[in-house]
Amino acid sequence: MAILIIDDDIELGISLERGLQSQFEVRVSTSVKCAKQSLLDGSVEVILCDYNIGLDKGTLVLDYIERLEPKPIVIMMTAFGTKELAIQALNKGVFRFLEKPLRFDSLIECIKDSKNEFQIRAGGKKIKSQKIKINSIDNFLLVGELNISVTSTELKLFAFLLENYNLWTGKEAIQGYVWGKDISLSRNALDTHLTNLKKKLAKTPLKILSKRGNGVRLTDEL
Repeated sequence: MAILIIDDDIELGISLERGLQSQFEVRVSTSVKCAKQSLLDGSVEVILCDYNIGLDKGTLVLDYIERLEPKPIVIMMTAFGTKELAIQALNKGVFRFLEKPLRFDSLIECIKDSKNEFQIRAGGKKIKSQKIKINSIDNFLLVGELNISVTSTELKLFAFLLENYNLWTGKEAIQGYVWGKDISLSRNALDTHLTNLKKKLAKTPLKILSKRGNGVRLTDEL
């Protein structure tokens, strides 16, 4: 996925690019005009945008992406945040509103949530011949023609495994994504949710594999 940073603060843009580029493809624009050019190829999924960009407002970006399909997810940031400003931005379609100075760990978590939201809004992804859709409102998965009811935790777990399709992922990373920093939840809780999700996927080509030392993998290749 590509992240587009839009900020006229050149030093901040460079700093964010360096901090994020080990995990994501990162682009940086210092103006709304340049940002529009970066959005033309349709590969940007998440936009990290300052509220004030020179003489322009970051909300101009929101107006522009209305014509894009699927629309990138927008995280708005500002050093002059107020409750009213945050409500205004959220009402215009901003996914998250962050105040500067940014906390890097919170930013990473926010970007991961944005990736998941983009996937949901884009209608899922194809794995070979299987069309996968995730409905986070009614808590169900659509795998091919099968409609599978899941819990909110199972849905978030599936979304993470789908994002890392065919890759072995450590259980600690999965726990961190699904439950954040809540250390009161044990690995047994994760194993229970994985077992339940495996059963619900039993009639689909998708399989959740577990391997000691490697973690967990979602695949349709056996």
